Amino acid sequence: MKSLNRLALLRGLALSARALWLRACGLDIARSAQVSLSAQLVSGGRGSISVGPFTLIAFKSLIQSRSENGVVQAVRIGRNTFIGGG
Repeated sequence: MKSLNRLALLRGLALSARALWLRACGLDIARSAQVSLSAQLVSGGRGSISVGPFTLIAFKSLIQSRSENGVVQAVRIGRNTFIGGG
């Protein structure tokens, strides 16, 4: 079986592009934070979700700043945090 390490560069590029896109959409994500490609971040507006440094948001996690009735509340995730889903 061939190693998947051959795809590490492609994965790194995809993660970097997604982080840039999330920042362009108004999310405050630290440069050292990592957000999985399958994680969903639902923002209620610019700056409503903030992710601290050295944080990992893993596979199939959902971070949402808008409640069911439409109220937007800020979500602040601190440094050195792991959020996992599944």
